[in-house]
Amino acid sequence: MRSMIPMKTATILVVLALACAVSMAQNGSIEGKVTDASTGEALRQASISVVDTKRGGYSDTKGAFKIKNLVPGTYSLRVTYVGYEPRIVEGVVVNPDAVTTVSVLVSATSRAGKEVVVAAAKINDNAAAMLIERKNASQVSDGVGREEMSKLPDSDAGQALKRVSGVTLLDGKYVYVRGVSDRYSNTTLNGAALTSTEPDRKAFAFDMFPTDLLENANVVKSFTPDLPGNFAGGLVQLNTVDFPSSKGLKVSASQGFNDFVTFKDNAFFSAGSVAGDNFAMGSAG
Repeated sequence: MRSMIPMKTATILVVLALACAVSMAQNGSIEGKVTDASTGEALRQASISVVDTKRGGYSDTKGAFKIKNLVPGTYSLRVTYVGYEPRIVEGVVVNPDAVTTVSVLVSATSRAGKEVVVAAAKINDNAAAMLIERKNASQVSDGVGREEMSKLPDSDAGQALKRVSGVTLLDGKYVYVRGVSDRYSNTTLNGAALTSTEPDRKAFAFDMFPTDLLENANVVKSFTPDLPGNFAGGLVQLNTVDFPSSKGLKVSASQGFNDFVTFKDNAFFSAGSVAGDNFAMGSAG
């Protein structure tokens, strides 16, 4: 009697295992891929759940997923992903011992908001901006900015340009670049070519532009396709400051002192008379 109890238990266990194996063999599965509807990019870690069941899973790095051991029937899948609209896929049929393939496309969430316009103006009037422009330029160039010109006693563009390496100032207004005559150089103002200011020579007088009106003065010493091709010495590029958009007021004050002021009447005349008398008496003696 005792030996039959283990036999009965073993038989029951075998029957249950066979029943589970048969039921699992009859179940089906769902597999598929979750991708972006607009770009076709695979979405990683998208959540896929079978509606009205506790079955589900997540997509892998390639957007693929697989849900196993589903009882044959018709199901609905709910797919969610951060930043995307939830998607319900209905009518997914699971057949016994078969794999049902589903391709899920989800669309990004779009919300209409207010238009934001960010505008910024490039500043080229300081030494740092000039160095960055010279570093990123495709040609050999050098120049001075408004910040540097404000610290120098130069009153016009010609005096400021003589600070640039390779530039020589002649007669206080004509510029020679790399020792080449001014007839082989060109000048532009805000990108527009300037004609010669002299009737008998191809030259430009830079003393007519005060430094207060210049944002920067740049000298280009090599050729690029975007520059005029009729210069051999250099191309002088003058850029003016922006026209003020509002009214402004500038106040300046200065003071001085003269050591010769005595606040006395005829002080210098009296001193001169005494010195003259002493000189006359010395000569007479």
